[in-house]
This record gives sequence, structure tokens and C-alpha cells, in this order.
Amino acid sequence: MLSRPKGCDLCDKSGYKGRMGIHELIIATDGIKRMIQKHDTVEAMRDLAMSEGMTTLLQDGIIKSIQGSPISNRLDGSASNNNTAGC
Repeated sequence: MLSRPKGCDLCDKSGYKGRMGIHELIIATDGIKRMIQKHDTVEAMRDLAMSEGMTTLLQDGIIKSIQGSPISNRLDGSASNNNTAGC
């Protein structure tokens, strides 16, 4: 069961003091480097990276939420698997 932040005086009732970030990191493997040189699509690179074990932002957020880590109470479009903005 996921929980919502309760807040306290230390965090000014926000519930986010010490909040943990979610991360996605693509390792520049030989396959990824070749795809960059060939100007492959971001989607193709993401698919390869995931097949090589990369965890997406959304997956990392869900894992950390289930583990009870203090992340944002929203895992919305900013952590979507289909969001390539800023790539």
C-alpha cells in the first residue's frame, strides 16, 4: 500500500524533507554508442538500454514508492516511459 506524506514542523507540513529523487541512467555501451553514431531514434536507444538492464524513471519511482522511500506522491507524465522531452 502506498502512503501519502503526513508533514511535520521540520518540513513545514509538506511531507517532503529528505525526499529521494528518481533516476534513469543510460550507460554508453558499445551498442548505444553505435546507435548514436548512426543517429538512431531515442526510442530505439531506450529499447536497447532497457534490454541491457536500464531502469526507467517510472520503474525507479514505483520501486522506491513500494519500498517506502520519501519520493513525490505523484508519478505522472514526467516519469512516463513514453516521455522523451529533454532527451
